[in-house]
Amino acid sequence: MAALLLAASRPAALLQPSSSCRRDVVASLVGCSSLLLPAAAVGYDSVESAMASQFAAAEAARSQREQRAFETRRSFELKVRALQGARTADEFVAASDSLALELIRLQAIPEGTSLQSVVGGIRATYNLLPKVRIECEGRRECFNHGSAVENAYTALLRELRRYASKSAYAQSGGYELPNTPFSF
Repeated sequence: MAALLLAASRPAALLQPSSSCRRDVVASLVGCSSLLLPAAAVGYDSVESAMASQFAAAEAARSQREQRAFETRRSFELKVRALQGARTADEFVAASDSLALELIRLQAIPEGTSLQSVVGGIRATYNLLPKVRIECEGRRECFNHGSAVENAYTALLRELRRYASKSAYAQSGGYELPNTPFSF
């Protein structure tokens, strides 16, 4: 480095036609560069190893995030399957309350979950439940699934709508709520 500064401070020496002067300058530059190369190689190795360790740490953190996301989605899907497997009113009420509590605990619909298939499965299960006769005015016969089932179904859909809109807002980057109507 000092040779570079010395050579740069003597521009007239570079312009002289004497070959001995040019040889001195070239020799000093070569000597200077040979001194810098091993230090640069050592510095590069340390930077490379630091980058490799940072990459390994980032890769481990990504793997842990993916594992947690998988476990969250798996527990949510197990609750949905339990609800879809309900055949009586009591099973449906217990499973829908469990799914609603899971949504409240997670504060979001897990990423990678198809909301339309979840709601479709819930509706199919709801429609397959036995209907009971109720008192109504002005009609001959009125049927529904019972007040407990109706309340559980309504509360579950309300929670699904709430967290579906929060998920849509989060996916938009927090700038605006996307114009996506929820049809359930």
